[in-house]
Amino acid sequence: MSFLLSLSPADSLFTGDGRPFNQYDTGRAIAASVFPPLPDTLYGAARVACARALGWDGAGEWGADIARIMGSWDKQGHFEISGPFFRAEGEPLLPVPSHIVLQSNEASMELVMRTPANEAIRTDLGKLRLPEIPPYEESTKCQSLAGRWGKASAILSLLAGKNIAPDDLGMPRQHSIPSQPNVPKPLRGWSIDDLAAPEYRVGIARDKATRMVEEGQLYATVRRALRPGVEMLVEVDGMDWPEDLDVAVQFGGESRFVFAGAGGSAVSCTESPPVGNYLVYCATPVVMEPPVPGEPVANLPGTLVMASISGIASHSGRQKNSDGKGSRPHSNMVLPAGSVLLMEGQVTPSDFPARLGEKTHMGYGRFFTGEWK
Repeated sequence: MSFLLSLSPADSLFTGDGRPFNQYDTGRAIAASVFPPLPDTLYGAARVACARALGWDGAGEWGADIARIMGSWDKQGHFEISGPFFRAEGEPLLPVPSHIVLQSNEASMELVMRTPANEAIRTDLGKLRLPEIPPYEESTKCQSLAGRWGKASAILSLLAGKNIAPDDLGMPRQHSIPSQPNVPKPLRGWSIDDLAAPEYRVGIARDKATRMVEEGQLYATVRRALRPGVEMLVEVDGMDWPEDLDVAVQFGGESRFVFAGAGGSAVSCTESPPVGNYLVYCATPVVMEPPVPGEPVANLPGTLVMASISGIASHSGRQKNSDGKGSRPHSNMVLPAGSVLLMEGQVTPSDFPARLGEKTHMGYGRFFTGEWK
């Protein structure tokens, strides 16, 4: 059974990506919070909250019944999550697919899907079918929507090959005003700043002996505070819906915490099996090596024609040694949510894996399929 877990911050949040922060390092005096938070952070908070709902007192070892569901440090249980997701003013949101652009002029605007060209072009990676956009007038602007969020119903309609209006993606209420002459039209959807406002804080370190400021210890952080009407959610699978879940759990850095509560059904999508050319839309980040056109991708059927990825990140961490003793530094290559893989090849529903890439139980690798022509 799946259900949504709401994580409501008690204050602004600060979440990192595993990189060390040293005030002495040149150019690193400002530490910006990663937003949306990484699935690793969400997994830890959701795991603690749900363990509390199962009877854990917050200290000591888990009992056998809880460990069977939640797992242990050396063995994975049934518990897994997907996320992060958001809900704005009651509307579920999903990342806008990165191959969608907004074409607009003074008279109108429309959403256009970038698809591979019919003819391959010789590049340093060999012959590739690069993305193309249908012809448009010189006065028309083309703007990428990668990194923005839109209404889940509109995103799923796009994946099904339906034509939707840009307004169907929705936007914050403060942007829903009549257009004015000589004023740029706001982009559709929600940006990261629309979901969570940045808050700038300055910190210092004091010498305990002299109570004076220590040399080189002035720094600044950028936290994030959810906007009014915005909820942060994760989808939980592997346990029954807890009826009375309302606990506070630590979240991210600087001893921040969130209130966790269960409510609402999981993100639903009725998919029809793709026929011929199909696309894979990453609803959450994916831990995998960068895909290469003309080659298979993970456990997906067919071969990759083109990938639309707004930016591949490297998240540092640690990995257990093969002998099980100790750990070593390890870097994960992560495709951001909203990435799109355009594939070709005959497929059947049974050909698809449950999720893509690694660390899938921690929220990575949730995807939907669609069609492209």
